[in-house]
This record gives sequence, structure tokens and C-alpha cells, in this order.
Amino acid sequence: MMNLESSANPQASALSPKREAELHELCNEKPVMPVAVIHVHNLYNSPEVMEQTLQNPANDEKKYNSTVDTTSTRMEPAPLFMKLRIGFAATGVFVGLSILLFFQADPNLRNLHIALWGLASAFFALMTMIVHIAHLKWNRDKWVHRLKLGILLGFIVQTGCIVAFLTYIILAAVQNQPLYPLDGNERGYYVAAVWVFMTWKWSFALFWYSRAYRKMYITRYETIP
Repeated sequence: MMNLESSANPQASALSPKREAELHELCNEKPVMPVAVIHVHNLYNSPEVMEQTLQNPANDEKKYNSTVDTTSTRMEPAPLFMKLRIGFAATGVFVGLSILLFFQADPNLRNLHIALWGLASAFFALMTMIVHIAHLKWNRDKWVHRLKLGILLGFIVQTGCIVAFLTYIILAAVQNQPLYPLDGNERGYYVAAVWVFMTWKWSFALFWYSRAYRKMYITRYETIP
């Protein structure tokens, strides 16, 4: 009987008891990994998970856009305030040019210092007015890059105006200059300091509004660098 089984299955007789035990253990081992893989696959492909995965990015983007729009709306000035800003800047242009003409046309009041600082004040008031008008009328995607020039120019000029203001005040005090007469380039330093201050005010306004509008545009349009 043993001889028949050995001749019918020659490989079985060639296996050692240790090898037979290993084969038996492998055959009876539970398929843990396949079940886990199937479970994870079913979990991530379930309708609930897929729906949540598809809906969450849209909801997040919607919440983000609403937050950006709300922030931009709060930063956007009212139309009345924009008209007042433009009108105030236009008044600054008119007054500055008037000072230029007044202190050059009248021989008794001719003073180059006061006239030139009046012209500088009118120039920066004009630049500020252009920034306000551009905010209302022009293409903001293109204008946002040009506002860098207004920020840089306004910052440099307002810093220089502080130095000039102190210089005029110190020179007038050292030379014991009176407020009047104003004719002659060696007089009128106190009045010249007043128009240095006006130039500082409009250069600071150019810096401030250029920076505020640029920040508003970047907050609204995140694709702008």
C-alpha cells in the first residue's frame, strides 16, 4: 500500500516534514492584505466620500471668493467720497498754479522759492487727482502696476520735503527774517516753508492713495503679482 502511494505521487515522498508543515501553514493563512485593499478601495469609492470630495473644494472656493468680495467692498470708498477726493485735489492744483503766477507776475512779490514750491505742490496734487480718476475710470488690471511709481515717487518726495522744511525754518531763524517783505530770493523763507509743507501733503497723499488702491486691487484680484 505504501509503495503504491509513493509511486503514484513521487513528489510527496520527496518533501520533508518541515517543508510539508510550511506548505500547510501557507495554505491555511488568512488573506489579510487583499481584504484590507478591497476595504480601502470601497471606502474611497463610496458615493458619500466621492460627493464630499467633489463638493468641498467648490464650497471652499465659494467661501474664499465671498470673503475677498466682502473685504474689497468694505475697502471701496463711496462715490461721494471719491468725488470729494477729486475735487480737493483739483483745488490743490488750482491753488498751486495760482501761487506760481502770483509770485512771478507781481514785481513787488517776486520770489522764486515760493513760486517753485507752489508749482511742485500743484504737480503732486495733479498726480493725486489722476490716481483718483484712474481708480474710477481706467482698467485696474493695467493700472495696478503703474501705482508702484506713485508709491515710490511719493515716498521719496515727502522725505525730501521734511528736510527742505527744516532747512527753510532754520535759515529764516538764523537770518532773523521777517514775514514781510517777500520780494527777492533771499527773503520769504517762512512762506516758502509753508509751500514746502503743502508739497509734502500732496506727495504724502500720492503715496497713501497709490498704496491703498494697489492693496485693494491685489486683494480683489489674487492673480495680479
